[in-house]
Amino acid sequence: MADNYIERKMEDLRAGKLNVGSAARPFGKGKNYVSFPMPQRRVLIIEGSSQPARTIAGYFVKAGCKVAILDQDSETGTFMAKNEGIRLIPVSADIHSSIIISFENLYAAWQGVDIVVSSSEYAHRCAEIWRKFKEKSPILSDFRGRLIILSNIIKPSLSDLSGYLKGLNISVNQILCPLKEFSYKVAADAAIFLSLPETHLINNSVINLTEPE
Repeated sequence: MADNYIERKMEDLRAGKLNVGSAARPFGKGKNYVSFPMPQRRVLIIEGSSQPARTIAGYFVKAGCKVAILDQDSETGTFMAKNEGIRLIPVSADIHSSIIISFENLYAAWQGVDIVVSSSEYAHRCAEIWRKFKEKSPILSDFRGRLIILSNIIKPSLSDLSGYLKGLNISVNQILCPLKEFSYKVAADAAIFLSLPETHLINNSVINLTEPE
């Protein structure tokens, strides 16, 4: 498939095997910027063609991560797969039933998932499926998994989700993002920040990007 071909080429590019640019490097812009190493992570984004999620996907790709999106918008998803090196997982029947297909796909292709970005609507479903795969494939890792909830309202109970994922080395945080274009890049910065090795102790937190009342 075209998305897998592009993904393999992106892997070569990140590893420095192609004569274009350089291998993945610390996420930052040089002088007067703070930079941190960003190891390659395996990222699943639910409803990945929405504009906020698409921006986040692009930031993870630029940081050298493997990125997959589950989405109903096949046209936008195919464009992202062909042009941005993102793995597209189309929704088969509905998103709830397709989430398990996404995990099956990525555990087969990547041997696991490190970061899941989801709306509040599907956060519990993602936690439920991720827990099952973690229990079946308890691969030890020094990286704490991240469940990042992207929403414009505070809806799920983060402590309930964290309790459900207890013992699996996964933190749960939310980015409260208004549906305004200026906030999408800030939300993407926040998602990268929450995914850094240095921020593994942040848990049950809400990063509020909405304007104060």
